[in-house]
Amino acid sequence: MAPWGVASTMRADLETDPGLAAKLEEVSRLALDKLEDVLLTPCAPDDAQLRRDPLTAAQVILNTQVRVDETKLKERAIKTTQRDRFAIARQLREENSQLYRLRSTLRESE
Repeated sequence: MAPWGVASTMRADLETDPGLAAKLEEVSRLALDKLEDVLLTPCAPDDAQLRRDPLTAAQVILNTQVRVDETKLKERAIKTTQRDRFAIARQLREENSQLYRLRSTLRESE
């Protein structure tokens, strides 16, 4: 697991460098491929360290990818919520405006 602060630094780097996000996705794909190779390869008990190192590296890479994806989903949800709120506010203003016009019309007809 990455030390505290590293994940937020990675997120900031990924936001400022779009190429870095593509690299992370590529490394994640490679990590999954390597993980599959390691898990499918027969291993003697004394070769446990040979298996542990690639698994640990894959875990770090995939955890980073998950954090980045979670951050993207949260940001997307926030933007969607804000967009929905603006749409609702716009609709309320339009309805209030129509209501005002109707009231004005009723008053004039009295």
